Amino acid sequence: MLRGAYERASQEIPRMSQFRCSSFHLTTLSIAFAASTHLVVAQNPDARRDDRDYASELPHIPPKSPAESLKAFRVHPDFRIELVAAEPMLASPVALDFDEDGRLYIAEFTEFNQNASKQPLGRGRVRLLEDTDGDGRFDKSTIFLADLDATTAVCCYDGGVFVGAVPNILYARDTDGDGKADVRRVVFTGFGRDVGGEALFNSFRWLFDNRIHLSTSNSGGEVRHAERKDARPVSVRGQGFLFDPRTEAFAVTSGGGQHGMSMDDWGRKFVCTSHDPVFLVMYDGRYLARNPYLEAPAAATRIAPGGYDTKVSRISPNEPWRVVRTRLRTTGVEEPHPTEGDQPSGYFSAASGVTVFRGDAWPADYRGNLFVGEVSNNLIYRARLVPNGVGLTALRADPGAEFVASTDMWFRPVQMANGPDGALYVIDMYRFLIEAAEFMSPDIAKHLDFSAGFDKGRLYRIVPKGFEQPKPPRLSKVATADLVPLLDHPNGWHRDTASRLLYQRQDRTAVLPLRKLAAGAKSPLGRMHSLYALDGLQALDAGTVLHGLHDADSHVREHAVRLAEPFESAPEVRARLEELTDDPDLRVRYQLAFSLGSVSGEMPSRALVKLARRDGGDSWFRLAILSSANGRAGELFRLLVADTEFRVVPHGRTLLLALADLIGSARPRPGPDCKAATRRTRTVFSAGRGQGPARRPAPRRPQDSARRPAARGRSGGGDPHAWAHATQHPARSLPRSAQVPPAATRTGRCGGNARPLRPAWRPGDVAGGLAGLQPTIAGERGGGIVVPASLDRGLPRRRGAGQGQERRRGPRANPVAHDACGYPDPVPHR
Repeated sequence: MLRGAYERASQEIPRMSQFRCSSFHLTTLSIAFAASTHLVVAQNPDARRDDRDYASELPHIPPKSPAESLKAFRVHPDFRIELVAAEPMLASPVALDFDEDGRLYIAEFTEFNQNASKQPLGRGRVRLLEDTDGDGRFDKSTIFLADLDATTAVCCYDGGVFVGAVPNILYARDTDGDGKADVRRVVFTGFGRDVGGEALFNSFRWLFDNRIHLSTSNSGGEVRHAERKDARPVSVRGQGFLFDPRTEAFAVTSGGGQHGMSMDDWGRKFVCTSHDPVFLVMYDGRYLARNPYLEAPAAATRIAPGGYDTKVSRISPNEPWRVVRTRLRTTGVEEPHPTEGDQPSGYFSAASGVTVFRGDAWPADYRGNLFVGEVSNNLIYRARLVPNGVGLTALRADPGAEFVASTDMWFRPVQMANGPDGALYVIDMYRFLIEAAEFMSPDIAKHLDFSAGFDKGRLYRIVPKGFEQPKPPRLSKVATADLVPLLDHPNGWHRDTASRLLYQRQDRTAVLPLRKLAAGAKSPLGRMHSLYALDGLQALDAGTVLHGLHDADSHVREHAVRLAEPFESAPEVRARLEELTDDPDLRVRYQLAFSLGSVSGEMPSRALVKLARRDGGDSWFRLAILSSANGRAGELFRLLVADTEFRVVPHGRTLLLALADLIGSARPRPGPDCKAATRRTRTVFSAGRGQGPARRPAPRRPQDSARRPAARGRSGGGDPHAWAHATQHPARSLPRSAQVPPAATRTGRCGGNARPLRPAWRPGDVAGGLAGLQPTIAGERGGGIVVPASLDRGLPRRRGAGQGQERRRGPRANPVAHDACGYPDPVPHR
């Protein structure tokens, strides 16, 4: 029986969301694990003894020299791996970024596992590596910045680097040319620190939207600008973080994952967790921040079909300590792990550094492939990304083998990067132990050397056979007008670097060449990049956006929809946005559903209704539509509920229920003296039998709704600090393409407290839509859409016995939105 409970609970694990799991599952697992452990202990009274010495089973495995390690690799037959740097030129490397001249900045996290080490491991650093002779190997190393706390990330900008060193993001720059930083300032502060050092913020990435994006991992934090003392801290737990390197304004958005974050050519974001190789971030949480009443699933969704069960093909021997730990777990001496089973390896237990290959040195078939380092198993996993609705699926690309694997147990591929030469670079932290000491049994840990390898590190690049070293780039000396054509370059590094240089220079001589490129670039990527470059120079106009909305490539149209948001008042742009409801590409329509929430007038309601009818069967589409329902939920409800075909299909009922919930939730909590503060609800039409009457909760305040997703581990505008920041400081929080107006407040006559105004709605919208529907008969059991009584003006009403026939009120003439006390709401209906 216990084995059955354990197996059933274990089978549920892969189906759980990475960021949410029910208390039932956790309780079942805990009971099963505890019971199985107690059985073993009962059979073996000495199983729990702590005085056993495992020293004889835990020999120290010595490191290999760089040359020996190079011979230990097994690489895909079409490629070779090259050593381009090794100790003493670097030590404990965990992140890297190339500047515009091909110089390489390396973040060194030497103090990893310092608490368990018997010797000091030093402090974090940033190294500057240079290839002075152009042969592709780095031959000069300089300590650029030293004396840092837990250095985990680095990103080049404007002749210097932004550095992640918990709890801060610093900016450092060398102004005298000696390779050492003489400018050092803290820009942001408040990022959290985890116990083991495995879940610190990481992966600073420049994106074509002219922002630096990063992963906050699992440590969270309350972040603010370090030099603006009056700035309100913003919670980043479970969120993504991005900032404008010029203005140093920041925002939170959808995130997730642990160590590693990457974007593909079109900006789709990927993350990973230790036991799960890849997630796709499905939406930008800044859109959901427009509607504080909307709850959403976690944005990061698993796209590897195997999930927790994804197997890997290790070729290195199992570390002795790992073998001992597995034996202790399976015999009850230690608590079992819910995903690792009875084998010490062969599964993901330390996925890291997820990276999309975007270079041009490899065959075209590999472009867009996704790579994940598995540092515990000494290998690199490869997946192919294939479309799956509005998302993607990551399919194993190398059946029965791995793209790169090593027999060296010290090989730790923690991060990867696309290089100026079009190759893929791999950081090898090269440590004896990559696991945090805090998560290991003391009976094992006391026999291990946690400092082994802190002074070592390797850097490799993977190139195809026959690769020839190109000339190193020197983009710092390239004229601005000559940077523009690089946005059409086949190598992602060149496009990214040109984009960054154009933004940091703010040179208006680039505007005319950019407009020409937007209209006539050979590749869709060049046309898309030019649109964002113009936006970064504040030179994007409605005509250029309109051209993008008509582009032959669906990816360009998708991004043009997003960039069209500030130009929604232009008649031609509005007309084209409405036409795109018939776009043949699903991703274009998906972005349109989000962007319509930034458009005023009646057109967005018509367009959203059309999208709901066509694509409402997809839950992600429904979320996008609901995110744009701010200010028009009642109108959408009226239009959709009048569609007899739509309201009877399952996804139609689901969307109508969600709209009804938004309408009711948007009602401010009434004060004690308000007669309209009734909590009575009425079922206004039946959606089926045998399920019992549907009920909706009492109206919630915006801050209540905002807290609930955060408390449940959800993302997407659920964090109250993120919502406050996005609404109070839209210019800082959002790009011009996704701004929302500040939240207005007033002192209400209901409760006397200032509160955010709710999205506008009209009671007549709901009443008119439901007026002809059959109400649920009293006592009849059946599911239905339930609307708060406060919205019930003009709805069909069943009188009690002897009170005459049911009568129907018509919608109010010239309906206006009212607050919970019945006073006219000053927010106009758009």
